[in-house]
Amino acid sequence: MSKRQFKVQASSNRATSGAFGPPGSFGAGFRSSSVFGSSSSTLSYISEPPDLSDVSEPNVVVAFKNLNKKDSTTKAKALDELLSHVITKEAGGVEEAVLVAWINLYPRTSIDNSRRVRQLAHCLQGQIASSCGKRLAKYMPNVAGSWLAGLYDNDKQVARAAQDSLRLVFNSTEKFRAVWKIYQQSILEYSRDAILRETVHSLSDERTVSPDEAEGKYARVVATSIALLTELLSQIDSAAPLKDQVTLEELLRDNQLWSFASHGDPSVRKASYKLLQTCVEKQRETISENLKAISYSLLSKALRTDQLGSAYEYVEALSCLTKSLPEIWTEYYNDKKPAITRLSGFLKKGSQGGGSRVWEKIMLLFEGLPSSVMPSRLAEAEAILDALLEGINRREEHPSDLTTAWAAYFSLIARLFNLMEHKEEKCALLTSRLLPIFREYVRPMPEQPKWSIGNSGLTICLNGFKLCHQLEMDIAVHIFEAEWTALAETVLQDVKISQPEQSKEYTQSQDAVAKQGNRLFALQAANLGQVSLEAYDIQVFSRTTELILKGAIETVTSRNGKPYGAAAVVYAAVHFSLDLILQSLEGREALTTFLERDLSSLLFSPSSAMVLKTLTACMNLECAKQAWQSALKATLDAQNSRERFEVLRNLLSALRSRPEIIAGVDERLDDLIQNSMRQAVEGEIAQWQLVNQAIGLSGFAISTSMTDDLLSEMVNALSLESKALSTLEGVELVARTNGDYIKSFIRSKNGPILLSNLLFLAESTDEEISHRASKVNSLVENTISQSSQPISSNISSLAIIQDAFDETRLASVSIESLVERAVGLLTQTSKGENATVAKQLLPNTAQWEAALNPFLSIPPDPSLAITDLFGSAMHMIQSDHAPGFVSQTKSLPRDINGYSTALRIAFYSTNVLKASDILKFVDADLRDETYRWLAHVVQLADDNLSVFGVNNLWTQSGQDIEAEILGFISETKSLMANTTKTFDYSTDVSSLFSASLENSQQDKLFSGAAGLSTSAFLNAKAFCLIKSDIVQQFDRDLEENVRWEDILRNLAQSKEDTFKLLAVLISFQRPICSCGGSGRLCNQLIANLTGHNFEKETFEGLRLLLILNSILIHHTDVVEGIPQQRLVFFIKHLIEYLQLPSTSLSVDAEIFRSFTVILPFIKGIYGSHWSQILDTLAQIWSASKSLADSSRLATIHSSLKLLSALRSLLGDESNDDLEDAWIGNSKELSRGLINLLKQSQSLSDDFHQPLTIVNELLARQISKLPVTSLDTEVEEIFPLLYAESGSIQRIAFDILHSGIPRNQERVSFDAALEEKDARLPEELLSLVLQPPTLISLEDHSIDHGTSIHLRGYLFSWILVFDHFTNSSYKVKMSYVENIKDGGYLSGLLNFATDCLGHAEGKPVDASKFDIKSYTPGLEETLKRDTQWMLIHLLYECLKYVPSLTKAWWIDCKSRQKGPSVEAWTEKYISPSVIADELLTVNQWITHQDSEEQLQVKVSEKAREVTASYEIDEQNMQIVIRLPGAYPLRGASVEGLNRVGVDEKRWRSWLLTTQGVITFSNGNLIDGLTAWKKNVVGALRGQTECAICYSIISADKQLPSKRCGTCKNLFHSLCLYKWFKSSNSSSCPLCRNSFNYS
Repeated sequence: MSKRQFKVQASSNRATSGAFGPPGSFGAGFRSSSVFGSSSSTLSYISEPPDLSDVSEPNVVVAFKNLNKKDSTTKAKALDELLSHVITKEAGGVEEAVLVAWINLYPRTSIDNSRRVRQLAHCLQGQIASSCGKRLAKYMPNVAGSWLAGLYDNDKQVARAAQDSLRLVFNSTEKFRAVWKIYQQSILEYSRDAILRETVHSLSDERTVSPDEAEGKYARVVATSIALLTELLSQIDSAAPLKDQVTLEELLRDNQLWSFASHGDPSVRKASYKLLQTCVEKQRETISENLKAISYSLLSKALRTDQLGSAYEYVEALSCLTKSLPEIWTEYYNDKKPAITRLSGFLKKGSQGGGSRVWEKIMLLFEGLPSSVMPSRLAEAEAILDALLEGINRREEHPSDLTTAWAAYFSLIARLFNLMEHKEEKCALLTSRLLPIFREYVRPMPEQPKWSIGNSGLTICLNGFKLCHQLEMDIAVHIFEAEWTALAETVLQDVKISQPEQSKEYTQSQDAVAKQGNRLFALQAANLGQVSLEAYDIQVFSRTTELILKGAIETVTSRNGKPYGAAAVVYAAVHFSLDLILQSLEGREALTTFLERDLSSLLFSPSSAMVLKTLTACMNLECAKQAWQSALKATLDAQNSRERFEVLRNLLSALRSRPEIIAGVDERLDDLIQNSMRQAVEGEIAQWQLVNQAIGLSGFAISTSMTDDLLSEMVNALSLESKALSTLEGVELVARTNGDYIKSFIRSKNGPILLSNLLFLAESTDEEISHRASKVNSLVENTISQSSQPISSNISSLAIIQDAFDETRLASVSIESLVERAVGLLTQTSKGENATVAKQLLPNTAQWEAALNPFLSIPPDPSLAITDLFGSAMHMIQSDHAPGFVSQTKSLPRDINGYSTALRIAFYSTNVLKASDILKFVDADLRDETYRWLAHVVQLADDNLSVFGVNNLWTQSGQDIEAEILGFISETKSLMANTTKTFDYSTDVSSLFSASLENSQQDKLFSGAAGLSTSAFLNAKAFCLIKSDIVQQFDRDLEENVRWEDILRNLAQSKEDTFKLLAVLISFQRPICSCGGSGRLCNQLIANLTGHNFEKETFEGLRLLLILNSILIHHTDVVEGIPQQRLVFFIKHLIEYLQLPSTSLSVDAEIFRSFTVILPFIKGIYGSHWSQILDTLAQIWSASKSLADSSRLATIHSSLKLLSALRSLLGDESNDDLEDAWIGNSKELSRGLINLLKQSQSLSDDFHQPLTIVNELLARQISKLPVTSLDTEVEEIFPLLYAESGSIQRIAFDILHSGIPRNQERVSFDAALEEKDARLPEELLSLVLQPPTLISLEDHSIDHGTSIHLRGYLFSWILVFDHFTNSSYKVKMSYVENIKDGGYLSGLLNFATDCLGHAEGKPVDASKFDIKSYTPGLEETLKRDTQWMLIHLLYECLKYVPSLTKAWWIDCKSRQKGPSVEAWTEKYISPSVIADELLTVNQWITHQDSEEQLQVKVSEKAREVTASYEIDEQNMQIVIRLPGAYPLRGASVEGLNRVGVDEKRWRSWLLTTQGVITFSNGNLIDGLTAWKKNVVGALRGQTECAICYSIISADKQLPSKRCGTCKNLFHSLCLYKWFKSSNSSSCPLCRNSFNYS
């Protein structure tokens, strides 16, 4: 046997000996041959393993063997495997061998240290028992104790597992009780063995288990066993006595059981105490025989033991035992110290975490203690009381338990008081141990912490008063009266000697006095309230109250109100003891005098607040009226100050209980209230209290009209964002405290405005305002709904909606909220009221007219002729309004979004019609009128969208607003289209113009189109909008049943019907074209216009052209039916007019529109008219001064459209005259187009659709011009890079981007001839002077789109680098110096790297872009377009100015940006730059002389260039390597093979080559050239060695030793060999002596 085995065996023997006796005893090594054995304990770790030979499944055998191992994880896995095995077994359960093995292992496993193991053990036990059924019965005595003990495991999960397993088998209450009854003996024996026979060492192996774990396991087993025994005893009754009473008595008489009462584990102690209580109830006789041991364990030892975690159970058991067997304190008590001393020590420890429950049980304990144990002398009584006080004042005690703790203290005093025999000792006990509590409460003394009673002082003192009442009255009352009188005198003395105002401790002193007075009178009032007056002689209270009141009044008046503590004492006396004061004659007189005479003089002293509270408390007295009025007069007479408002607020607050005592409204008070109102809305929140008080006294303190003014001012302040938050505070205060006034105000004129403002603020983007407004709005609505005459929520909502129709304010309710309320009202309204409510939910005629009339009289902007179906018809409008009339609409009221009332009610109407079935409940007239007005708003909105500000229907711009307006227009048109499908159509001609909505409304539109006014024009457009959907439905009927030719002829005869005729031609184009109704009219118009004198009758000519163009554009087929000669004559006649010195722009525009349609039909006609038309276009464009004139835009637009039409006629089959004319006028046309381009520079087209159309059309036409025709204009186009129009900016960039590289060859040639440095254009450099910053782009962040100015800056830089393309090396270096001298590049690089995310270390992925080129407009978003430009520019910086870029990178001070730029460049940019550089070297190589000795090889993969120079059949070689981050990291030059030069010179050449590359802007070719020059220069004039006849020696050196006589050169090595072989130092040639030096 090894030493290790020997030691293990020895250890086991010791453990066995400790558990079962000495090794040689009978039970030392005994093992039974039975399966379960006769081992002395089933719980001990020393046990024979189960016999597994009969287990059939190997995996089960392995699992059982693993259960015997020490590791808890292994055990848990084994239990899991066994549990799975049992669950998967079929009916009949596990085999017998498995069951026997488990029964053997279960008890030990159920007490394992691992929680998981214990839990799984119980689960497995339940599953095995459930599957085996009755087979388990014979084994139950072996496991019943362990199984049931698991119910009391200190881990809840384990206990739950045991409970669940038992319920799985014994699934009813009766069965479960039967287990306890049947297996009483097994349970009892299990408990006995676990309690009396097991030890720490028998349960755990000390070799593998730590002492702490072993102790814990033992404590857990003992605790569960005691709890198991307790439960067994609790189920014993007379009907079912215990079967094995002998064993029980043996156990209960064993001293070891009761020794656990002082065990160190709280769970063991708790179990012991519960067992003791159960025994007192069930086995009193048995434990009575062992009271000596119980007394020793429970009193002598347990009282000294810390009971943390078991204090309640201990005190409960102790009080129960004391009550039933009090002799344990006397007869059976055996200890060195008295029992009361031990108890005092226990009380000093407090509740020990048990809280109020412990103190309650301690009170019961005090009541049950034998009198002989209790102290009867004063000193002993004080000692135990002090011990209890110490326990109460322990830091660990929770403040909420103090009341119960002090109740225990009072109960102990009562018991001690009654046990004392001498009166003097009783008085002394109360004086020293009870009365200090009252003094401590009224006047806390920090130097006496043991009397601290915390926040529950009043309740504790009242309990003390009760105690006094319960004791002997003659003693207690006498002592109390003396103490209370002394306490009152002390408080009064503190009042009189309180610190003056000049003292540093003034505030502290006065606050202390105020608190003393308040506590004194509060305690007095509480005492009188809980005890009948007969119980005490209340004279003491009356005397002390009068004493303190008079003294405090005298103090506060004599010292001019500065001791506000005295005033607080006066208030406390009045507040708590007014009845006592009024019963006293002197007290009543003192109080009356103080109120009537002295109070007004103290209003502005430090005592102001307290004296006003005193007045409020006395408002029901007769003297209150005079006191209040004198106080008000004094307040109004005082100077305006913050204190004045506070005093007045308190005065008004006092008045609320008796408002009738005020004499009348004082104008000075009104002024003061108004002033407070102004301060309140400005942010002085405290002033709302005064305003609110005044509103609450409407009709008394202030007039009712004044109240309405205050509320109206609050409504107005809500509409101002800066005052909204403070005003909401006031509205909320008024609504909470003066709801009746809110209710009446809602019915007034401004009531709906209040509700509207609150709803508006509830939608604010400011979260604080929005939350507060929603809260106040809900409060107001709840207030008005709770009125005695409730305001219907429907009525308030209708009032809000009608208010929105009538007036618009900055604080108007959002349209979404109005729609939501309207739909809600319509849904909630009963069927009988639907029609009435629906009518009020839509604007009436008066409201529409009031909102729209200012806009319907505004003439349309001339530029809208470009997009308007009526073309230049707006020029025919005869308006009386001045040109500046449009600006007057800006002053119209608007909401926060800039929407006018007209737009708001249109938005609202559309959304309500869309979201509800309101049309079902309104009559046809209202429905059709609503659509008629909506059609007008749609036209106005369309115009304002095209040209922002043209009618000021809304005044704020932005993408969100534009999208909202577009949505409104689309939804409104959709609603109209859907509605028209529901109407019938009549074939009667009289119904032609009323076939859509209803006759009356359509008649209004069509008849309103008569004349040449603005309203006629807008009515015609609205007619077209509504009719377009009708025509699509009924076009076939209209073709067959309407005589269009007659209708058109009649309308064309009158000038007043021009707009009507245009409306018919546009609206009914399909049926008119189909039936040919416009052909004759077209022929007639062309004939009339061919001979028309436009100079004399310009207006009529414009009218005829408008009608003609309406036919030509909308009825194109009619042109084919007109003879070509007539068309030619018509064209030539109009050309004659165009060639006049002065023409009408509107007529010109219409002529060009006619030409655009007609010319394609006569393209085969030769003549001079082609040249004349092109010449006219060029002249118009060249003569154009400015595009800012909106009247010119339509003419320019139609002329550009005409040019586009003419260009489309060019081709293989085009007219020769047209081609000749085009070629001949190309220069003039180009100049004219460029002139138009320049005029657009300063004109923004962001919100100007006509100008945008013109600019884009102009850009397209210029882009089609040959580049050669633009060369002379390049320098003048630079400013256009910052044009306000994106289209103009882009075409300017395209022109320069294509023209600059082509001109660089000429620039390089000129620079070479004139020997001057080339310079970048100053105009271009001026555009890159000021780089943008991220801060400057906040309004147009890259995330939302790049600004025009940013794009102009980046375009300019691209053009700067365009100058490097096709330039010579000299010119490029001049450009680099130009950029360097101006310091332009750093701004670009800083901005680019910041925008691309390098500053944050999160750069953009450049692999998604083509870094070598950039084409505008290809990216979908402006953000990506900008990123593309910046990445491309960084590539060009590294390609063209790498030295400057590298210098910037080296100087970069940001630790984040520098490494980020380097890594990003190496990944995305450097590969392309390196490839370009190596490609340049390759191209340079191809231009070298083939016989050149310099050989260069390029390796793209290795990023290196190798250069070699052949000398005498040997190669001198260097390599230039480019790093991954080139050119941020410089190229390195290394020597591969040195030939013919020494090391020093060779290093010099390498450094020179690298320096040339570095300082020549990273040019590798310059480096190679410099190295070649060095090599060639060094070899120039070199001759062969006269010995070896070679230039290079074996050691790679040149001939360096010259003979002084023959002057020949020799290698040093050759001479050395010669001298050595010849044994002479003579020259090999001349034989003279060689001077070798």
